[in-house]
Amino acid sequence: AGIQAPILIMGYTPPDGARLAVDYDLIPSLITIEFAQALSAQASAAGVTRAVHVKVDSGMGRYGLMPGEVMEFFTELERLPGISVQGLFTHFATADWADQTHVRQQLKLFKQVVQDVRQAGFEVPLVHAASSAATMNLPEAHFNAVRPGVALYGLRPSDEWPPVFDLKPAL
Repeated sequence: AGIQAPILIMGYTPPDGARLAVDYDLIPSLITIEFAQALSAQASAAGVTRAVHVKVDSGMGRYGLMPGEVMEFFTELERLPGISVQGLFTHFATADWADQTHVRQQLKLFKQVVQDVRQAGFEVPLVHAASSAATMNLPEAHFNAVRPGVALYGLRPSDEWPPVFDLKPAL
């Protein structure tokens, strides 16, 4: 379609999707060493290096590495040619709730993972966690990238609290 902007695949990609990720210059999220190995093999065979983002499950319970698995995973990735870790991210389960207890626990856990990764000497240029709700209501979760989804369409991310700025539907 002629799209030149980077495209991040935020969901799971099976190992047999590695070739497509390389062929189409997509940025996959990594959560398994099997996919990382397949991506490494495909990228190396094509003579390219592919950017990846590592997904941490900080409490949503749906997809990602558990915090205790992240350091070993980064160590394994370092051994694989053709892969360059560009980002580290998580997804908040309850950023759109009025009760911010769980999302703040997730944020604290994710911040610790980011700190551990960086202290171990791994460079991660992009760190992101904030959905529309967190972009609007949790500035300490902005890191250096945000992911405003429904807010881009002028939709409120939550009916439980008023937005911090006025939104008008674009559609």
